[in-house]
Amino acid sequence: MLAQEKVPGGKLICIEAEIRDGRIEKIKITGDFFLHPEDTIEKIEHSLLGKGLDDNLAGSIARILSENNAQLIGATADDLERLVRKAML
Repeated sequence: MLAQEKVPGGKLICIEAEIRDGRIEKIKITGDFFLHPEDTIEKIEHSLLGKGLDDNLAGSIARILSENNAQLIGATADDLERLVRKAML
């Protein structure tokens, strides 16, 4: 499944997800937003594996951002969460 959107401010977020039995089996988050440190995106992707629509996706994303003292520029954690959910439908 694919979800993409230009969020307020004009930055693109693209989520590619493989869903099996309502859960994320594979996920790739890309776009023209910035995330520092850069490897945090892989940690976010990993934290979402096995999650379903009823799970706290926003909490998983926020936890990884906090644990890595990461900064999103041009997008928000809410933007990521919304598009992950959209890709799961």
